Amino acid sequence: MEFHNPRFRLFIGQVILLITLILGTVISVNYFVDASQVITTRSSKDMARLALNGQIVAVPKNYNERAYQVSIIEQMKAMPETIVIGSSRGMYLGKDITGYDSIYNHCVSGACMEDYYALLGLYDKKFSKLPGRIIIEVSPWVFYENNPDSRWSENITYRSACKDFYETASGEKFIHTNLKKENPYLSIPYFQYNLETIKEKGSKAFTAQPAKASDNTLEQADYPDGTIRYAASLEQTNPKRLEKVRSTNRGVTYQNVHKMKKIGSKQKRDFERLVNYLLEKNIEITFYLQPFSLTQCKFIYEKNTNPVFGKIEKYLTDFSTQCNVTNIGKRNNIKVIGSYNAKYYNLSDESFIDFMHLDKAGTAYVWKSFRKKWLSIGDSIAYGMTSNLKGTRNKRGTSWTRYLADAAGYNLISQEVRGMGYIRVGPNQISFEQTLRKVESMTEDCNLVTVALGINDYIEEGVSLADLQVVIDDSVQRLIKKFPNARLVYITPFNSGIYGDQLTNYDREYEFSGRTLNNIAALIKQRCSVYGVHCVNCTENFLTNSEVEHLLLDKVHPSKKGHIVIAKKMYRRLKQFL
Repeated sequence: MEFHNPRFRLFIGQVILLITLILGTVISVNYFVDASQVITTRSSKDMARLALNGQIVAVPKNYNERAYQVSIIEQMKAMPETIVIGSSRGMYLGKDITGYDSIYNHCVSGACMEDYYALLGLYDKKFSKLPGRIIIEVSPWVFYENNPDSRWSENITYRSACKDFYETASGEKFIHTNLKKENPYLSIPYFQYNLETIKEKGSKAFTAQPAKASDNTLEQADYPDGTIRYAASLEQTNPKRLEKVRSTNRGVTYQNVHKMKKIGSKQKRDFERLVNYLLEKNIEITFYLQPFSLTQCKFIYEKNTNPVFGKIEKYLTDFSTQCNVTNIGKRNNIKVIGSYNAKYYNLSDESFIDFMHLDKAGTAYVWKSFRKKWLSIGDSIAYGMTSNLKGTRNKRGTSWTRYLADAAGYNLISQEVRGMGYIRVGPNQISFEQTLRKVESMTEDCNLVTVALGINDYIEEGVSLADLQVVIDDSVQRLIKKFPNARLVYITPFNSGIYGDQLTNYDREYEFSGRTLNNIAALIKQRCSVYGVHCVNCTENFLTNSEVEHLLLDKVHPSKKGHIVIAKKMYRRLKQFL
């Protein structure tokens, strides 16, 4: 046999020796240089120690951000009340901007869905619970099914935290079909990168970059709350930075997102499972959407280069609102702050560091001006008068308008007056005409304007449909003139149990003073049609006879439960306008 041939055995021995030398060289270089700290954490632990001691930490070149987050959480002595997770687009969100005192920012570059699970998993493992408030920076590529970023899998502890928390939150086994595992010890591309580092740094490449507190305000650094300070050339507005932002000449291609045609079904499912798990733990959640630069937005929206971005933003808004409506009166609401569209905030390119990173001042502006405005003109029901088992109604509670505004992320501007109708004036209260004058003197604009009146006109003797028509027509014209860009919606009155009985569907079909509640609703609907204004009919097929009996304890005003039920029903009818 050839194996017994001395020359052949010598050849085999030489091949084995050569392979051993090559593997040894690759493993040694990758381990001892480890330029990206994929194998060892090295300076990450020292950096974390400085940061947690209140130091501003200088950011070394090519440090492993995820290994750093592992070190931060492992060395924490107390869990912060608020954390921020997401990509570098959320790295400015700290105490200065959010106003939360106990906060830590764990954002990492290119964050994907797995990063969300990993960062929360590290907390779950360390403290056996999660912070009470979580801000999630959500970039479009999080929902891309072919997102190529696999940095979350490089650190074993980080990857294990992702797997374990995924299985805890979803109740399913963690399976990642797109994960391309590469052993960093044997990686030839990593070996080549480390050789370049040796060529650049010489023997210093074998020495870990020492962690140090930043003593130079011009260099990039991490603050003690995890937020970032860019190098001065990027942090401060200057012609070179602006030129770079305006040089954008195509749609967003980061993480191959230009190839994204739809929201990934798995990513959507994993996102919703995560959010629902946090809601079950009564954790307050905020979705933060950072705008892209104005020049970039021209390609995204005007040239439609990234059509899925708008769909993702709408999905996040709809999903959060649906969760909030479902949980009205039970749990914390999900807030949605920001938009991918810079035009929404009248931001210019001067506010951006590059095509997708807003500077600190711009981030603060977006954070503080996130709420849309809803002007609610209504009577005591919209005002929040609440009945109890004794039938009294002298207490103001949380109205259906307030519940729904909070659920949909609106700042509610209340012009709601007890006893007010289009014509009727409540005892010691102002009239609808006086209310309209107050509204006309407002200096702020509104996104949504609703008018919910009519029940008080129904119970007032001597109010004719002809008189109502004159007032309704006048109000429509004045509100259109005052808020030309707002969605104007008239809401017909809810049924009540003042008159009639189940045979007349209570007030809907019971004739009082020459008209039924249905007559008033039909008039409002008809006048809205004349002026092209939206009308939501809440007189018919809204409150059942049973609900009138059990939710309107004084025959008119909802109980606390009644306001919650009405808010949920109104969401289905107002959804298209929110």
